[in-house]
Amino acid sequence: MPDRESALACQSLLNSQSSFKDVTYPFITLTTGTRIIYDGKPLTINLIGDTNLLLQAEDGQIFEFSLSNFDYLVCQGKITSLSSLPEKDIPSRVMNIYTQASPKDLEKANQRYQRIQPYLNGQSIPANIPQERTLYAWLSKYRQAEQKWGYGYVGLIFLDQKKGNRGRKLPKALIELIEKFIAEDFETKKQKRKQAVYNDFVAYCAKSGYPDAQIPSYKTLIAEIKKRSGYEQTLKRSGHRAAYEKESFYWELKPTTPRHGDFPFHICHIDHTELDIQLRCSQTNKILGRPWLTLLMDAYSRRILAVYITFDPPSYRSCMMVLRICVQRHGRLPQTIVCDNGKEFHSIYFETLLATFECTLKHRPATKSRFGGVCEQLFGTTNTEFIYNLAGNTQITKKVRLMSKSVNPENLCLWTLGLFYLYLNEYAYEVYDTIEHPALEGQSPREAFNWGISQYGTRDHRRIPYDETFRILTLPTTNRGKAKVQPSKGIKIYHKYYWSTAFREERD
Repeated sequence: MPDRESALACQSLLNSQSSFKDVTYPFITLTTGTRIIYDGKPLTINLIGDTNLLLQAEDGQIFEFSLSNFDYLVCQGKITSLSSLPEKDIPSRVMNIYTQASPKDLEKANQRYQRIQPYLNGQSIPANIPQERTLYAWLSKYRQAEQKWGYGYVGLIFLDQKKGNRGRKLPKALIELIEKFIAEDFETKKQKRKQAVYNDFVAYCAKSGYPDAQIPSYKTLIAEIKKRSGYEQTLKRSGHRAAYEKESFYWELKPTTPRHGDFPFHICHIDHTELDIQLRCSQTNKILGRPWLTLLMDAYSRRILAVYITFDPPSYRSCMMVLRICVQRHGRLPQTIVCDNGKEFHSIYFETLLATFECTLKHRPATKSRFGGVCEQLFGTTNTEFIYNLAGNTQITKKVRLMSKSVNPENLCLWTLGLFYLYLNEYAYEVYDTIEHPALEGQSPREAFNWGISQYGTRDHRRIPYDETFRILTLPTTNRGKAKVQPSKGIKIYHKYYWSTAFREERD
């Protein structure tokens, strides 16, 4: 269990080792002295120029990479970060903390991160303020975790539900005795009732000299029986036909608004809109309705960094998917993300993802819609330049009294979600990206973005490989935060079953 005492004991043990091993981390800080690994070879960043950087191998050999090629290799996961840490399984401990944290733990960790965020940038903590010592303690835990594991945010997750003595209170001899009675008296073809098994167990304990205060309760026996429930237990009691159902089942912005942000990826906006087009199902040809568009836009260059469409209304899932696409395409996340006050932008999972990668989340002032003009204007441009040129667009529905059967969007609908998304990507990343923008002094978003990179440098952004670790951090949960588990078929989510061979492993 990852508590404070275990962590300190583990650290003391690891510090006693004389040799250290290199382990990888899922982000790269582009600064001089950072160690990376490329094609199995460890390299060190020696110099960062405007367009190129120099890497030095352990034998002194120098290699030159362009920043664009370096970013591409990071995004593809071919370049990863190296850090000298004593034990190679420490990153797995980090993931264990994430997976064990409850939504309440993450919510509290987000609050702690927001409180200490100003002091992470070098601002000193004022004296004699409320919770002064607490802020110092949180800041210390953040620094320790950052140095120890590479993730400072992990130090702010306290796992409150894991605190306390979680060990068994019963003596080992009694636990073994309970297991013996379950195996030899309950899991048999006699199919004895639980109460009868418990009566025999109590009689045996009394005969063996155990005091009444030490004899486990009936509820304890029931809990131990449930731990062993499943295919094997049903097979022993009721035969293979009754156990069949428990057997494992195999599943094969207004255009003239001035740019803001000091450099690319400094300030970005996320917003949603329902598109003015009807889409059909690719298999049944049934009309599915109007999709929702979520986009991430760079405020400095007006470049569209990521787009995502779905039939689901706006939710934190759409927010996390558009950030996932951003990392997949660019290998990084923005420094500051601006959004409205929608419920999806106050999600614990969304805030946790941003806090993990040290992104600042800012909300637009409530009831002041003009603050969202950056994205709203782009939504209008997308409709007029792209959507309204496609069959099945719904602009005629704004004049419903003039709509006839021949111009009804439901009768003209041709596009499927996959095909529409393919062409939407081409419009966002190739067409809109190369057209001169009124707010960019004759430049296109792509030209403004590339000019900003060359003029101001790449800054101290963290390169984030699109790997399994990042995908796990962007996984959503169900609407209720839980899912139904059926031993024979797997996990049921939204009426679909998901199965893995890991489910067959014995439970602890």
